[in-house]
Amino acid sequence: MFFIRLRIQITLSQLVRGNGKGDVLEEVSKSATKYDMNLGVYLSPWDANHPSYKVATQDQYNEYYLNQLKEILDNPKYGNKGKFVEVWMDGARGEGAQKVTYTFDKWFEYIKKAEGDITIFSAQPTSVRWIGNEKGTAGDPVWHKVKRDKVLANPSTDYLNHGDPTGDMYSVGEADVSIRSGWFYHENQQPKSLRELMDIYFKSVGRGTPLLLNIPPNKEGRFADVDVARLKEFHQTLKDMYSTNLAAGASVVADSTRKNAKYNVNHLVDGDDKTSWALSNDALTGSFTVDLGENKRFDVVELKEDIAKGQRISGFNIDVEVNGRWVRYGEGSTVGYRRLIQGQPVTARRIRVTITGAQATPILTNFALYKTPQSIEKTDGYPLGLDYHSNTEGNKNNTTWHQENEGVRGSSMWTNQKDASVEYQFTGTKAYVVSTVDPQHGPMDVYVDGQKVATIDTQSTVRKRSQTVYETGN
Repeated sequence: MFFIRLRIQITLSQLVRGNGKGDVLEEVSKSATKYDMNLGVYLSPWDANHPSYKVATQDQYNEYYLNQLKEILDNPKYGNKGKFVEVWMDGARGEGAQKVTYTFDKWFEYIKKAEGDITIFSAQPTSVRWIGNEKGTAGDPVWHKVKRDKVLANPSTDYLNHGDPTGDMYSVGEADVSIRSGWFYHENQQPKSLRELMDIYFKSVGRGTPLLLNIPPNKEGRFADVDVARLKEFHQTLKDMYSTNLAAGASVVADSTRKNAKYNVNHLVDGDDKTSWALSNDALTGSFTVDLGENKRFDVVELKEDIAKGQRISGFNIDVEVNGRWVRYGEGSTVGYRRLIQGQPVTARRIRVTITGAQATPILTNFALYKTPQSIEKTDGYPLGLDYHSNTEGNKNNTTWHQENEGVRGSSMWTNQKDASVEYQFTGTKAYVVSTVDPQHGPMDVYVDGQKVATIDTQSTVRKRSQTVYETGN
C-alpha cells in the first residue's frame, strides 16, 4: 500500500508544489490508479497554525477538519480509482499546544459513510491502533484486541504493544518505523541496513502485525537512490526467502485431530490458506510432528492461524530432531495471521510443534519452513543440539565475578580476582569455552574432570567479544 502524509495547514485546493501549479494528492492518486496500488491518506488532526485551533473555538476547528476530510474523500480524483483503504490520524499534539477536544465519533461516522469498508488508524478505539513505539516492533504476545475503555483512558505504550487477551473489540496493532533515523529526509542520514530491516520484519510481520515503513521523499519529491536500492534489496531478500517452502507436501502426524474432513492434518502442508487443521473437540493444547522425508536445511518456521475464526493460540514451542534427540528451536506466545520464528540454520528431517496454551481450540491453516539468504542468517557460531550452560549457572567457588549483558546469548561475566574460578557440570563429548579477549586480559587455566587440559591467553591487541578460546576434542 502506498501512503501519502498530509498535514494540511490550508485547504487542499491551495495545496500546490513546484512552480505553484499542480495538486500533489491528485498526482499521487493518478500514479496509484495507474499501478493499481492501494492508497491511504494521513491527515493529522493537529493543525496548530489554524486560527481556530483553540479550546475556545474548537467547535469551529472540528468542523474545519471534517470539511478537509470531505474535500479528500468526496472527490473521485483522489485515491486509487477514487477509493482509499485507510485513513490515518495519530494523536500527535505539539508541546504547548492547546488541548482541543476532537470530535472523533463524528469524523469516523463520516469516513465510514464515505468509504464504506475502510481501515481507520487513530489513538481512539479503532480497527487499527499504534503499536506503542516507532521502532516497528510488536510485542510477544501481541493480541489484536483491546478494551475500549482502556484505550480511551490514555493507555500505556506497553498495553498498545501487547494488546489485551481479554479485549472487547478488534484492533490490529500496526508497527510503524522509518527506513532512516528520522521521519523526514536529511542528506546526512542513511537508510537502515538490510539486516536491520529484516529484524524489523520478523518482529512485526513475523508476529502477525502489519508493517508501515516510512520512506521520506527528498526536496525534489523523489525517493533517494540509496533508499530505493535498499528497498529493492529488502524485497529481493524476502522474495528469495519465500521462494521455496521446504515443508510442502511433507507428512504430518498430530496427537489429535477434529473428526471433520475439513480439518485434515495434511492441510497444514498443502500451501492453501483456505484449508485448516484443528485439534479434537475442545482441546486447548496438543502437538503435531512434520516429517520432511529427508534432511533439509532451514532457519525460519512459519505458523498461521485461521484468523477469520479468531486469534486463539497463546503459547507454543518448536523442537527439531538433531542426532536422535529433540532440541528446542524456538518458542512464542501469540500466532495470529502469520508467525515467523527465525533460528540459526539447522539440518533436520523432523520438526515438532507443541501448542501449550490457547483461548479456544487452535485452528491452523499453514506450517512452512524457509531458508533465509546467507546475508541475514542468525547464528552464534555453535552447532544446534549443544546444551548451553550460561555463566550464571556455574559454581563460582566463593570467588568474585561481575555479570554483563553481552556475549553469547546475552550474558557474560568477568573477574580481576587472582585465583578466581568457576565450575560447570555437564554430560557430553564436546565442549566449547567462549570468552572476551582484550589488551587488558590475561591467562586462564581450563580443567576437565579435574585434569588441567590447557592454559589459554585471553590477551589480544584488539578487544573482541564471544571468541572461542578452547574446545575439547570430539
